[in-house]
Amino acid sequence: MSDPYSTGQVEEEDIPNSKLVYAQQFLDHLARLLIKMRNGGIGTDAATEVILHKTLKLRQQLNSGSGLVHPEARADLVRKAFDNICSGIDTGRISTGMVCLDNVLLGGLAKGTVTVLAGATGSGKSVALQQVAEYAASCEKRVLFIAVEMDTIQLSFRSIARMTGLEASRIRRGRLNEGEKWLVRQAIAELGKLSIHYKDAGNMSTAGIYEAVLETQKEYGSVDLIVVDYMQILQDEQGGGNENIRLTGISRALASIAREFQCPVLVGSQLSRESVKRHRRPTPQDLRESGSIENDATTVILLHSNYDPDSGVDQEDIELITWIVGKNRNGIQNVDVMANFYKPQQKFLELPPKQQGIAGEGVLVVPVGSNGHGTLERDLQVVRALE
Repeated sequence: MSDPYSTGQVEEEDIPNSKLVYAQQFLDHLARLLIKMRNGGIGTDAATEVILHKTLKLRQQLNSGSGLVHPEARADLVRKAFDNICSGIDTGRISTGMVCLDNVLLGGLAKGTVTVLAGATGSGKSVALQQVAEYAASCEKRVLFIAVEMDTIQLSFRSIARMTGLEASRIRRGRLNEGEKWLVRQAIAELGKLSIHYKDAGNMSTAGIYEAVLETQKEYGSVDLIVVDYMQILQDEQGGGNENIRLTGISRALASIAREFQCPVLVGSQLSRESVKRHRRPTPQDLRESGSIENDATTVILLHSNYDPDSGVDQEDIELITWIVGKNRNGIQNVDVMANFYKPQQKFLELPPKQQGIAGEGVLVVPVGSNGHGTLERDLQVVRALE
């Protein structure tokens, strides 16, 4: 069925009674038109982006209404939320696949919030983002993964390494025996079952992310988690060359997207060069060109390695990485979660709860497969035993 707003054939009797609804539908149509103009190269890109940003911002304001919550309504909202917690009903949080990290985050990533996962180059930031996305998808959550730094093929080879336990470099070079090739093909089939929608574009902007969410919602009905890899290379042109102002705009736009679509946004970020040079334990203030990134985020997690690249010592294939929960608006902060980074297989495995200190307190059972896929790894052991 054609959309009358997209064709321009809107009769007076077709206009909704509510002016607010009509305004929302008009802005939806305008946003789609601007997106088509930008993608088709019609008009100047800069002007189109500015108008598109203002349109989406106005639409978000209309959707949110006045934001006024009266005492009775407030009591009802809180009562319902508390009853859900007490009865064990799903509160909508997305598990990270790391039980001790979930313990610190009160169950995982919450709806309508932004979690920043920051780290230096080589700390496993992109691996961590993708691993969380894959675990969420394995729990039947629909994930939109915005891949700005790497394309879908590169990311998929990393996924296959995690799923099979094979070294990512060997998979990329094709240096595998027949049994291992069979495992890779099995992993490829498994990838097709994970509800992760990759959007890989080197020139992605927050307006493009908004468009991708709308597109995914329209086709599949929902988006449960948005993952962005990573913030500093998004292409929003604001701030007149001032990187701090530009990233402030991006940060606030991501926070608006999280609130409007009521799903968590997990976004990667770089640490400042000074923080990396000093090799010290990072804090949220070390986010590169931080702007309002720390303020807009509900949670800030910082990946920290004790390895000193100036030491002259070669890095190990397995490295202990500290996941520092430096900001946690809804729970305890400055808590460490320890995880081994298996570099050849491109994955993290957290240490057992008994070795985690505060992060492990109250964790009784570690669910099977909580750190990702395990079945194909067991198959790999069988294959090697038969060689």
